[in-house]
Amino acid sequence: MVESISAQAVQDLTVQLSNLILGHLAEHGEGIPNTDDFSASKGIKPADLDPVLKSLVAEEYITVKATDKKLLEPTDEGRSYLQSGTPEYQLASALKVGEPIEKKDLEERLGAELVKIGSQKALALKWLKAEGKTAIVRIAETIEDTDKNLLTAFVANPDVTAHTAGDVDKLKKRKLVNIGLSHLLGIMQEFYSKIGIKQLKFKPAYNPYTEPSLEIFGFHPQLKRWVEIGNSGVFRPEMLRPMGLPEDVSVLGWGLSLERPTMIYSTKENKICYINPSH
Repeated sequence: MVESISAQAVQDLTVQLSNLILGHLAEHGEGIPNTDDFSASKGIKPADLDPVLKSLVAEEYITVKATDKKLLEPTDEGRSYLQSGTPEYQLASALKVGEPIEKKDLEERLGAELVKIGSQKALALKWLKAEGKTAIVRIAETIEDTDKNLLTAFVANPDVTAHTAGDVDKLKKRKLVNIGLSHLLGIMQEFYSKIGIKQLKFKPAYNPYTEPSLEIFGFHPQLKRWVEIGNSGVFRPEMLRPMGLPEDVSVLGWGLSLERPTMIYSTKENKICYINPSH
């Protein structure tokens, strides 16, 4: 009896979601640009929507195109700014309007590196002005840490497409965000799901050319254990410089085996074939 009710509930939900999707498409015409956003706006769990979409595709009611979502994440420097504010904001906040102060005194209080970076940015923003050769004075009555605010917005929604190209470029030039680990995880999950491997886990690893680096494991349903199926990482900046790539470019790399994913996908035991090169 419980199974009958459960099956009926699933069927009712499938019909309800199918009608919702088809009704939305009929009403709006332009399609659904992002199924994740659609699920969130309708209060639907993605896990409930996915099988309905697959069913509608199989019955040729709709077509679905996978999109590559690029995600931004703060760099170590960006994370420090999220916590303490940008150097220019920290520096200007430490000064009183109209009261000159020697840079060496500020360096003792705040650190030479912060004063160096902060003074350059704050002078460009016209928060400060030089007072002679060795002193600075704050001239702005009010200041706003706009780059920290931008970073906060990126953390709240790391999808690149949710932000203007100008804002993305601004933070990338300051090396406060990059397209890195989150993007790599998304690509691996998308790739393996396409060949039927949906149970994945990732383990930090060491590779000489990438940092961070991740080993990729897939769950084998017959062996009931995790099997390593690949390695991946974000290339170190020093590996990219000889190629002449811009400093704000992140490059992902991976090495994916053939036989182990095939073994998991076909649920067969691992069999190694030896080929005699003389034949």
